Amino acid sequence: MLHHRDFPYLHKLPSTPKCHFLLLKLKPHSFNFFSAAAATTSDSDKKCFTISYLTNNCGLSPQDALKVSKRFTFETPEKPNSVITFFKTQGFSDDQIQSIIRRNPQLIVSSPIKTILLKFQFLASKRASPSDIVATVTRSSRFLRASLHQHIIPAFELVTTFCPLIKKLLLQWDAKIDAFKCWGCSEDEIFNAFKRNPKIMLRSSDKLNAVMSFWIKQLGWDPSALMAALNLFEFSLEKRLIPRALVVQYLLSKGLMKKSASLRTPFGLSDELFMKKYVDCYEDEASRLLRLYQGEDTSIQCSDKL
Repeated sequence: MLHHRDFPYLHKLPSTPKCHFLLLKLKPHSFNFFSAAAATTSDSDKKCFTISYLTNNCGLSPQDALKVSKRFTFETPEKPNSVITFFKTQGFSDDQIQSIIRRNPQLIVSSPIKTILLKFQFLASKRASPSDIVATVTRSSRFLRASLHQHIIPAFELVTTFCPLIKKLLLQWDAKIDAFKCWGCSEDEIFNAFKRNPKIMLRSSDKLNAVMSFWIKQLGWDPSALMAALNLFEFSLEKRLIPRALVVQYLLSKGLMKKSASLRTPFGLSDELFMKKYVDCYEDEASRLLRLYQGEDTSIQCSDKL
């Protein structure tokens, strides 16, 4: 319904039947024109107020404030004032508040309780002190715009999971270096091994020692061959390394396999291919090799040296 306050000039029209008739003759789109004009004036006022507030209260340049006003406007200072007051009560300085708003101006029209406070409480629940929160938000305030449950919490859990892995790696690092060194590996060899396969340092020092001891002490094989095939440390000692090593060692002792042959190749093959290349193809020895492979023949032990 139209009111005189919407069209202040209407009171100047003569109150005559003819005038009333003329108003009734106006088509609906004519009133739309007047409404659009009034709305344009209101939007312009909001934009001017927004620019003025952002430049005078938040430290934005007129150019930046103009860009922001194209994205959103506000016509009263209550909401932006509540945001600034909230930051002050949390220990932020004027300069810090201006820095946050300059980088994330949309925060000025957010709800301090629903949008910002919940993130502060989350940081506090993770043992962040008030000064830590101020420093974190000032340095990286963009996260205040993110969803707490959809983005911030999952990201935090991912980082905390990753950090214990790093801590665990560093705490066991010296023990693993010593494990390699005690079997004759130089620091350069260890470093090069780590560069080629960083996962090698995720193996326990006990696993490293066990594999090195079996390869070098019990089999009497060259440690350089083992360091050249770091994936061997990933295999089970009982289920793969020992059974296949017994077969390979027997073949070497009988001259059925050249001593110059690769020692690492047999351990990387599938069970089917290993059987085909190192067991079944030796018809006269196949049954003996199969018993060794299956752990049924205990008469042959790994010697200290071939």
